[in-house]
Amino acid sequence: MLRMDEEKVSMEERIQAFYRQSGGPLNPQIPKLIEKHLLYGKDHGPPGRKETLMDVFNRWMAEDPSVQFLVGLYLQNRMRRDSLEVKVAALERELRTLREELNTIKCQLSELRALLSSSAGQ
Repeated sequence: MLRMDEEKVSMEERIQAFYRQSGGPLNPQIPKLIEKHLLYGKDHGPPGRKETLMDVFNRWMAEDPSVQFLVGLYLQNRMRRDSLEVKVAALERELRTLREELNTIKCQLSELRALLSSSAGQ
């Protein structure tokens, strides 16, 4: 019998070993055995919980160095972009304030001109 903990075996070899141990593919207990394996098998995540596709994806992301590098670059770019968006929003608020102040000054200047022209005409 192959020691699956010590040797890398193909999926086909694992399936054949499972059938040998469980009495063959027509054994009516197979679905229950598979369910138990999915819940408690060492190669299927935390005991008592079925591993989801997202769990597999997250483990792959966490363990693969090339993916970690790419994720790191993505996160740096995202943080930089988010930082730029915050700066742009602050500049837009400042520009809006400056425009309001400029309009106020223009109104005051118009009023001052009107006062000066009316007092010059008297």
